[in-house]
Amino acid sequence: MGMNSQISEPATDAIPQIPQPLPPLSWQEKAGLVGDALRQRGLSIPSELAMAASSHPWIAQKMLYPRYQKRLIAYQSQIRQIESDLNTADTQIVASLRQNGICVTNLAELDLPLNKEFWQSGQAIAAELALLAKMPKYATKHTLTGDASQLMRYPALFWWGAQERLLKIVEAYLELPVAYDALSFYYSLADGRDAGPRKWHRDREDWRMIKIGIYLNDVDELGGPFECMTPSANHFLREQVDYPFQVFKESELLSRWPERFSHEFNNRENHDQASKSQINQPWRTSCTGKAGTVIFVDTASYYHRGKPPIMQDRAAIFFGYFAQRPQRPFFCERSPLSRNQIKALSQNLSPLSQKVALWPNNLHPLAKLCPKNRLKV
Repeated sequence: MGMNSQISEPATDAIPQIPQPLPPLSWQEKAGLVGDALRQRGLSIPSELAMAASSHPWIAQKMLYPRYQKRLIAYQSQIRQIESDLNTADTQIVASLRQNGICVTNLAELDLPLNKEFWQSGQAIAAELALLAKMPKYATKHTLTGDASQLMRYPALFWWGAQERLLKIVEAYLELPVAYDALSFYYSLADGRDAGPRKWHRDREDWRMIKIGIYLNDVDELGGPFECMTPSANHFLREQVDYPFQVFKESELLSRWPERFSHEFNNRENHDQASKSQINQPWRTSCTGKAGTVIFVDTASYYHRGKPPIMQDRAAIFFGYFAQRPQRPFFCERSPLSRNQIKALSQNLSPLSQKVALWPNNLHPLAKLCPKNRLKV
């Protein structure tokens, strides 16, 4: 289904391209970038240590996971009620998430009340970031992000992700009371670099979580589509890794496990060495699509990445959701918005949406002790 009449698709040249070549950075600009990176890494030491402790097999499997399971069981009656209230389309989204970890739809099919305001706001910030991308100070970046001042100027973006219908879809999948972690705006430059979130990785906030991503321009295979591993490939990799949240470049996957991760199974010379279930089976879902494509995906359970764009820049917004008592709260709050800004944006929301957006207020005191991780993409 195409975009509805309320949402105008951008022209193919709506997002300006980076001019080549860019002027070099001055030594002062380079020193500033290095200094900022070191500062962020230093501030993140406590959360990295807490991450290492919570990921220890004995702590994770003997202490934390059983508690998580008890919470799931205790909330089942509420989940059954939420599921009964979902319409057919939303039920299908939840079913696809449970089966494949991902569901792709579009704004027109969702037909949410704030679609028009969301679209206009997203296009405005995309245009601003496209202009910033031309500046020499951003020459070393593969991705620009919308800052808090931009998101505050366009509150419809935050409000879109807090709509109760979306919250119920996510809660039905999580099977626990949902928390809304606001949004991040990504403008990915067409430089082909395999760095940051362009590597295969899993998010660390919770046992399960949902990201809702929305493209603001058309995205083909050369335009940096979001990619997620299939359940079988994801299970294989999670069984192989030395560290639960190990990160891989695609070239590493192909070199370490060529029999499992291949561009084309059809043309493998040694295809007879692989199991029959692997032959001709894709190992990833590549989410190409028109502007307005909407992606629901469990980024904690499944390995995923943003494929490096080559031919054109990609503008996209991602909303984050997890349980109100997440496994690792120190890795949450990834949005540039502060708690006070989120509180201000939440004032006109429904009581349910306010509670979901202000979830840090209800954390256990011990969970508030560790400062949040500040490492940037």
